[in-house]
Amino acid sequence: MNTNEIKIKANKEHSNIPAMYKAVTVDNYEVLENADTVNKIKEYMKNITPDNAGGMLTLVGRVGTGKTHLVCAIGNELLERGVSVLFLTAPQLLNEYIKRYSKQPRVFNNDNVGKYVISTWTDEVKVPADLTRYASSYELHDALCRLVDVLIIDDLGTENGTEWAEAQIDDIVNTRYSTGLTTIITTNTGKLPERAKSRMMGSAHYVLKGQDYRQILHKRHQTH
Repeated sequence: MNTNEIKIKANKEHSNIPAMYKAVTVDNYEVLENADTVNKIKEYMKNITPDNAGGMLTLVGRVGTGKTHLVCAIGNELLERGVSVLFLTAPQLLNEYIKRYSKQPRVFNNDNVGKYVISTWTDEVKVPADLTRYASSYELHDALCRLVDVLIIDDLGTENGTEWAEAQIDDIVNTRYSTGLTTIITTNTGKLPERAKSRMMGSAHYVLKGQDYRQILHKRHQTH
């Protein structure tokens, strides 16, 4: 196994993409009436590499329109290219801060961030999506803002909307937007942090149409 293969393996292990979505692709998304949006997403994904970010992408749609499927499909494809990907629901993201709230930062520099050591290989591979490497909320915030290649925030707007919560999300989204890093967001609500909402509206922004995707597939399977 070469260094690149080890990196891809490690990135996959720490991506936090839910088990039920680890095999999904953009091609096995049931398009229904969203064919044009899916084509635009494929175009968006085309040139993203560890050295070439794709900017911000927002998917909006009612519950069950397949938003999570699509963003995880994007994540799976980018992981195969050696891109570090971290998937978090908005409540999970804030919970990661809360878990570290009272902890002090360690000596922190880019040379020892997110390193993942595989015992059968002599090199160390940096894996910024490995959240166990960040002892404090300061370290976590730095990683989310600038170290992870692709940050996926699912269900933005379902978190506890306190001023503190909005400030964390605003800063993450704004910092990544300003530095050109890839941030992918899904939401089904208009109740969003203001600065983040402004950035989302000014970037690639697609609405998924249709009925509850899961219910349609469930009914289809029942008839076979």
